[in-house]
Amino acid sequence: MKTHVQNLKDMSDSLEILESRPHSFTFVFVYILIAIIITALIWACIGKVEEYVKATGVIRPGENISTIRNIVPGRVKKVNVKEGARVAKGDILFTVETEILLVERNELAILLDKLERKRDNLLKLKRSIRENVNLFDRNCNEQAYFYNRFHKFQSDSRAAIEQSENALIDLRKMIAETELSKTISENRLKNAEETKLNQITLLKSAEKDKNLFEKDNIEYYGRFANYKFNLDKLTMAFNQKVSHYGRIKMLHEAGGMPRKKLEDAESQKEAANLEIAVFMNEFKTNLRESIKQNTQIVLEYSSTLKNLEERLVLLRKKRHGAELALESIRLDILIQIEDALNSNRLDIDKALNDLKAMEINLKKANIKAPIEGILHIVAGINSGDFLDSGKEIAMIIPEAGGEFEAQLMVANKDIANIKEGQKIKYRLLAYPFHKYGEFEGYVRSIGADARINPKLEGSYFLIEASIETQGRPRIRTGMACEARLVTRSRRVILWFLERINLLLKIESKAPLQ
Repeated sequence: MKTHVQNLKDMSDSLEILESRPHSFTFVFVYILIAIIITALIWACIGKVEEYVKATGVIRPGENISTIRNIVPGRVKKVNVKEGARVAKGDILFTVETEILLVERNELAILLDKLERKRDNLLKLKRSIRENVNLFDRNCNEQAYFYNRFHKFQSDSRAAIEQSENALIDLRKMIAETELSKTISENRLKNAEETKLNQITLLKSAEKDKNLFEKDNIEYYGRFANYKFNLDKLTMAFNQKVSHYGRIKMLHEAGGMPRKKLEDAESQKEAANLEIAVFMNEFKTNLRESIKQNTQIVLEYSSTLKNLEERLVLLRKKRHGAELALESIRLDILIQIEDALNSNRLDIDKALNDLKAMEINLKKANIKAPIEGILHIVAGINSGDFLDSGKEIAMIIPEAGGEFEAQLMVANKDIANIKEGQKIKYRLLAYPFHKYGEFEGYVRSIGADARINPKLEGSYFLIEASIETQGRPRIRTGMACEARLVTRSRRVILWFLERINLLLKIESKAPLQ
């Protein structure tokens, strides 16, 4: 291979190329490119990219909306509502006819007057019986019934006096029998109380595992001793099972005993322990049940004894003559009168309450605006329409005065990263984003539980958030919006490097062609 050397002077074109200066545009282009790269790097190090969760929502006023419902059922008499009208607090929205209510009020007033007259006559009858004087006028239609009732009371009283004289012999015999029954009941009560006390002491002895009886109480001292003997017997058997289980376990761990034997020994130990628990529980349960039964017996004997004492007192009083029979009849009719008075008082109270409620309903026939705001019709009504109680007619939306809030529906899958105070960016459908930009706000509160939207699949959480409107286009209640809840903010360069890392991981997992 030969090398040919040529003088540079002989190469005229090459010399021109080496001696010529680069074009000025090349320098400018290079400097611009370097400046762009440096600017991009600075922006990537300083700038931030935000990660967000999308949600849909609606604009609501800052104050609560008032719902207007009909209170009194009836036909509409006058309508003053109009969609979008501005109403002041206390303005009459519509009026319901009250003719039926007026008729019912008059009927209640008549019923109340009738009940009050009946109460006065019952009080007069009570006074007549106590004074033994007929205070009624037989010629008065309202008092004729009570006049005859008092006359019957007098006739029954005279008949009772005559019968009481013939019953004195029977009364003496009944007194003697009652006194004997009382003595028997007292003895039975005493025995039942002693039995109950012994059973309670026996239960305490079992709980404390100590015989609290004296040896002279042979029956219960022996019962506890028998209980203790059986318990010790079961405890001894349990201890034997525990020892046996320990030996089997040691042999099993040494490899000299199969696991089946160990499990059988453990089952026997548990069965012995359970038998002790069942024995103690059954003994105490039976004892408590017996105490409960004796308590009931004591109560029954006490009640029987009390009844016998009362009967004895009553019979002894009857021996004094026929006055007791008269008193009994008098007390019976006084009790009947008192019951009638109590029932009458309840009826009067009910009539008064119904009358007060009727007066209130008459006042509520005029439905007024509870707050000031803009009227939104929910159900249109006209004069003559019949309205049920509780029917929703309209809503009053308060004029927000520049303060609004947004109610957002965040999907269940996105709620984990949402916290109070997070920044939100809104895009209102009424104001295109490319022209009006975004509205900003912050999360105020997050719903405590998820809600189900029947129109959409899945559930969502309701979030209330602020929205800044100062210096922005005018917004209205009910405007739909798309919210972007910022969950994370990172440097652009970190985000870019993370994306490159994810891309490399995806390419490394791709199959080779």
